[in-house]
Amino acid sequence: MKNIYTKIKNIAFGSLLGLVLMLVPSFVFAMGAPIITTNASATGVAQNSAVVSGTFNDNGSSVSTAFEYGTGLSLGSISSTTNQASSTGSMSATISGLQANTTYYFRATGVNNIGFTNGTIYNFKTLATTPPAMTVTTNNASNISTTSATLNGYLNPNSTTASRWFEYGTTSGNLNLSTTSTDQSSAGAWNTSVSGLTSGTTYYFQACAQNANTPAKCDAQKSFITTAVIIQQNAQPTVINNSASMISDTSFTLNGYVYPNANINTTTWFEYGTSSSSFGLSTSYSSTYSPSPISSTVNNLSPNTNYYFRACAQNANTTSPVCGSPVQNFYTTSQNNNNNQNYTPSISTSPATNINQNDATLNGWFSSNGYNASTRFAYGTSASGMNSYTNYVNQGGGSGNFIQYISGLQANTTYYARAEAYNNYGTVYGQTISFTTLSNVNQNSSSITITNTESTRVSRTDVDLSAQINNYSNQYISAQFLYGTTISLGRSLPIKSFGSASVITATDKISGLQPDTIYYYRLSAQGTFGTVLGGIEIFKTVGNGIVVTHDETPANSTKQINNETGSKIVSKNVSMKITSSSANVSKNNNVTYDLNYQNKSGQDLSNAILRITLPKEILFKKTSIGTYSDVSRIITVNIGNIAKNADESVSIDVEIGKDAKIGDILVTTAEMVYTKANGDQENSLAYVANTIKADSNSQTASSIFGNGSFLPTSLLGWAILAFVILGLMFLGRKLYAKKGHADQVHH
Repeated sequence: MKNIYTKIKNIAFGSLLGLVLMLVPSFVFAMGAPIITTNASATGVAQNSAVVSGTFNDNGSSVSTAFEYGTGLSLGSISSTTNQASSTGSMSATISGLQANTTYYFRATGVNNIGFTNGTIYNFKTLATTPPAMTVTTNNASNISTTSATLNGYLNPNSTTASRWFEYGTTSGNLNLSTTSTDQSSAGAWNTSVSGLTSGTTYYFQACAQNANTPAKCDAQKSFITTAVIIQQNAQPTVINNSASMISDTSFTLNGYVYPNANINTTTWFEYGTSSSSFGLSTSYSSTYSPSPISSTVNNLSPNTNYYFRACAQNANTTSPVCGSPVQNFYTTSQNNNNNQNYTPSISTSPATNINQNDATLNGWFSSNGYNASTRFAYGTSASGMNSYTNYVNQGGGSGNFIQYISGLQANTTYYARAEAYNNYGTVYGQTISFTTLSNVNQNSSSITITNTESTRVSRTDVDLSAQINNYSNQYISAQFLYGTTISLGRSLPIKSFGSASVITATDKISGLQPDTIYYYRLSAQGTFGTVLGGIEIFKTVGNGIVVTHDETPANSTKQINNETGSKIVSKNVSMKITSSSANVSKNNNVTYDLNYQNKSGQDLSNAILRITLPKEILFKKTSIGTYSDVSRIITVNIGNIAKNADESVSIDVEIGKDAKIGDILVTTAEMVYTKANGDQENSLAYVANTIKADSNSQTASSIFGNGSFLPTSLLGWAILAFVILGLMFLGRKLYAKKGHADQVHH
């Protein structure tokens, strides 16, 4: 009986061992410890991180590699482990969280089923700590008027005092003006007022700074548009008398401000003398086309004498001079006693602007007369009760215009205001002016709407644009067209004034365009209550005098358009619209475009071809009709004839690709070219925009064996399985031997 058990035992063991040998690949039995080499030099060494590298050879058994490092030869830290997919190759790791200006030691290490191998130890030194960089930010402009604005910025010097300033100008690529540089030692906002600007003009500006740790740098540019002056046809100029400045015993400087109220040459001068009615003397003439301050220095005066003066102007809209009121007066100082001259500031109040229902902008002019001066405005609902004040603003030792925005006013109410200034020599007050806030209106916040925006004639390089402004509250309206080759536009025509009619047709012309190019455009209209933007429309310039055709179009269907001018009348015969199943989309989203076109020409149209162009970030899936080209990214629908009053649709399925970036606006355009009964060829355009948003869904997965399979997929996995099987065999053999011994004793 014992021999039978022994034979069965040997047969079972041999069979199980054979099974193991079948399961375990042969290369398991031809393995050695890995060969690991450390590269001597670390790369990318910074204050808190470095990149270390080396090479490996698994020596017949899959290897896992890592790097040990530390501030001493004992090392003590280890990078994350990498399971190498190849038998030989390079290895590297970025180690971070290091101390600046510190020596670190490191070596490569690897392990496989046979054993561990460590590379040679080398060292590197992290960079020393450097002071944090200064940061500067350009913020939006404020207090924007016809000729001035406040530029705003934010500066964080980061522990070292920095110099700061603004650069500005009318061309984004050439900011040829700058403000005075001042110092700032702690983080915070700062602003500087600039004056002498041109009304109705786009200005670009940027905040700049530098300190000992950071060279001069400027933040991204921002822009603003100065308030347009409403040009009233045949209106006389407006003249304001400002206070005299720089008064001595024999000289002074006369100051004023002129609003031409028309874009025509306006002559300006001052009248002065010892009589408030006849004056008797005048300064030389100067001229201006736009609102601007005027001044003139007068010499050879009599000491200790009372002089009167006023500013005057005249242009083609006036038959006689227009002079400022009230008349200003002052005393020259005593002869040879200029130490007693008047050092108090000079101040005057200018008319209020930007008057709305509940807010307005107060304007003034000052001269410090050589000593630091601070200015403010007083205002109220009566001339004797101006008990509200703006904050004092330190103007330094210069002169010029200053403004202050006030709010919290009552609608349809008359307010009185005056400018005030003081320095160490006293306080002075400007003349009192009045203004009336607007009445409440039962319209929307702007009381302006824009409709019927269209391009009426298009050529190779020019286009005529038109839009209707519905002016519900009869505000004075100024407007401009914005345009560009992308939906973000980026360019603009000059601002034009259109009066105060209830319905205004705004027209303008763009020149210097590229032939055969799609452009986007809209109208921006500005009234008393703010700015309103019209919808974005689209047109395409003519391509070298002909409408471009493609291979799908019969050769004889191409028709030259207006050989003399290379222009075309924009079609209204086909109405086309393209919509998206979702305006805001994310990567990998499926989107459906529905394009509808209607023949409104009252006749049959022929040779119609529809082309829909997808941006590179959108992947084509299918279309209800037509063909798609991967090269041009164009869906082409050879429609042929379009019957009178036809109303047809095309459906397109797409997917948002992985290259789309959050915040991108992806624009899909559609163009239809067709031939009318008289042989003229026209086109119709449409577009749809999708905005890329963040994807809120994310998925994570992990698997011990990589693909979820029971069987191992690596050499290490096979080795573990083999040892488990051998362990089970050993345990089974022990149990079997114990059982045989018990049976033998029993018998």
